[in-house]
Amino acid sequence: MTDSLLDVLSTKKGTPTKRSINDIVLSVGQAITFRDNGAAYRIISVIDDEVQLIHLNDNKLLIKSIRKNYLIDLYSDYKIDVTEKENIMIDKEKVNDEIALKHDRDCNIAHEMYEKFNDDFSRIKTSEGTNLVNFLMKKYSIGKTTIWKIFRLYLQSGFDDNALYDRRTFHHDLSSRKFNIKTGRKSKYSKMGKNLTDQDKKNIDKFVNKYKSNVFSSVSACYKDMLAEYYTEYVRNEDGTTTPILLPPDQLPTETQFRYRLNKILSKEEISAIKAKRKDISEGNNSLNDADFLYDVYGPTTVTEMDEQEMDLSAVSYYDPSLAIGRFILHIIVDVQTKLVMAMSVSLDNNSVIGATHCLMNLADDHVAFCKKYGIEIQPEMWPSGNRIKILKSDRGSEYKSSDFERICRENQIDLRLTEARTASRKGTVEKQFSIFNSIWTDILSEYGTIRNLHDSNHHAKATLDYFSVMKICITNILAYNMSEIQNFKRSKEMLEQKVSTSPVNLWKYYNDKYHTVHPIPNKNSFLYSLMTPTKCKINKDGVSWEGLWYSYNDNDIDEMRWSGRTQKMEVRMDRRDVSSLYYIKNNKLYVMKLNPKKTYNMDFESMPYEIYMKYRSIQKELEHRAREQNISIDVVNRILVKNVLNANKRETYANIEQMSLNRAAEKNLLKSENTMFEHLDKEDEALSIIETNESVGNETDNASDNDEEASEHSDGHKWPSWDEISDEISDDERNLILD
Repeated sequence: MTDSLLDVLSTKKGTPTKRSINDIVLSVGQAITFRDNGAAYRIISVIDDEVQLIHLNDNKLLIKSIRKNYLIDLYSDYKIDVTEKENIMIDKEKVNDEIALKHDRDCNIAHEMYEKFNDDFSRIKTSEGTNLVNFLMKKYSIGKTTIWKIFRLYLQSGFDDNALYDRRTFHHDLSSRKFNIKTGRKSKYSKMGKNLTDQDKKNIDKFVNKYKSNVFSSVSACYKDMLAEYYTEYVRNEDGTTTPILLPPDQLPTETQFRYRLNKILSKEEISAIKAKRKDISEGNNSLNDADFLYDVYGPTTVTEMDEQEMDLSAVSYYDPSLAIGRFILHIIVDVQTKLVMAMSVSLDNNSVIGATHCLMNLADDHVAFCKKYGIEIQPEMWPSGNRIKILKSDRGSEYKSSDFERICRENQIDLRLTEARTASRKGTVEKQFSIFNSIWTDILSEYGTIRNLHDSNHHAKATLDYFSVMKICITNILAYNMSEIQNFKRSKEMLEQKVSTSPVNLWKYYNDKYHTVHPIPNKNSFLYSLMTPTKCKINKDGVSWEGLWYSYNDNDIDEMRWSGRTQKMEVRMDRRDVSSLYYIKNNKLYVMKLNPKKTYNMDFESMPYEIYMKYRSIQKELEHRAREQNISIDVVNRILVKNVLNANKRETYANIEQMSLNRAAEKNLLKSENTMFEHLDKEDEALSIIETNESVGNETDNASDNDEEASEHSDGHKWPSWDEISDEISDDERNLILD
């Protein structure tokens, strides 16, 4: 391995023969080679007495700094050789357009680097260099490794733009290069494909532009049009007509080559825009389908659809019926083969994962018990419940595209398939159910808040149904639908022979007996746990906390974590409907942590939804921020006042420390006389009676001037009597008592 520059500079002196230092002038671009080990460097900067070098023949960007005079001494001692930079020559006429464009981009990157660091290239390996690389990555859409390579090559060449050309141009004429074997992986079955020439690329580019400009054309159609125009021969027949014949397969570009070239020319944003336009145009025809909805569906639960819709019904508050609250959101999951409504939910959560998980929770519920909560008695076969689903189709709503919903499906082995935008017919089963439900209640609920597009509808004012009532209506509609015959249902020969009823519940039983695809959810608690939101709680000596709330627990492992003395985090899950509990799994057992009632104000937030609690949490943080600002301002003023007191008490002499114990005792008793209870009494209080003698009144009169004078002394200069003055008037016993 080549020695570092510092190792080389620390070697012993060379031959005693000296070179003349007048023969050498160090300048940018020169190469320095050490004689003893061949280590080579390029001078990239000479500023005053400092020379910056970059290591040559190395794939890493290594920059060193050294004193200029020290290098001159090494040159004088024959330890290094200095050679001038050799310019790289490129015949640009032989460089094709693709490589020339890449070279221009690399030069722009190198020049931006030079403008940023030409005063000190050692800063390239600091955060400034990292920030510049990140900026250039976004600007030119290339990788970080490529940018660092461009920096290195540019510096190692001594700032030569030609060093940034593709190195193959140094040895080959790329404009006329040919390969004997087609590049890429060899096809297993087809013989189609060739090495693309520049003319082939021009042909492809022309039809790529056609694809870009004509939203009616597909990639495949443009590819075939290209073959028809450039790769087709016309053979004249005996009757004078011509017949088009495609060239042999080994003379044709493949569609894969065409698509590869298209993706090189068009950006991802351009391709997305083209596809979006094509969807807008084809929106009216997206229902044209050769296959029906049951194609490739074998058994209940194998393919299901899920969607939500705002109900055409205004409602009132469950807690205060005098308040209108607008529309509820109805979520349903429908089995595609049997048309059975497997689960439903009614909520006010639109485009929300919470609303979707409401419906998934109902999928795991026992529907007999679920209906009983709303006063409806059913038999289990009237509404099958608690069954797994394999494939779930949904639209591209924000809740279904979210990472949280994708995680829920992944944890439950559900294959989530999002339909293309504006293609409602691709999930026509669930869309059909909404129209059926709307038709059921539109007429009978017309005077109870049904929303109609009429100027005098006044539906919100007419609303009378609350959540409980709406749930009962939806449940009865679903039960009625599941047990009703589906009109114009296409029966198989076997179904006709058995005269199978086409109600969803009967179809569910028939297809399950045939395919055996219905399987119950194996673990309801595990399923519900997957619907919760992952988060992290903190564990320290004070307990278990999450977002400012404290939780009680029953787990020895958490006790050990608390006794460790450091704050740790633990993966848990929470239900966004209620912040009262945190959940986690350990040793295949579900643990629940409830709010700790021993923490102050903790229980104020019991049974509170996450969104509401976070608003309180935001207020708490805002108040804490204001408190910090207020404390800073108070502390600033306090420090100013303290400094004023200190400045007022500055003096040039030290305090007398002789007889400090006696002085302290005298001071203590004088301060007591200044802070008596009598001084704090409210003298204006009529209930206060002060009994005075004539003698005391006289004494008070005689000593008034003395007291006033003493008070003035205390207020002006804090002049207390000395110990000598006090001790002259007290006996030895009193003196000892004071000192004790």
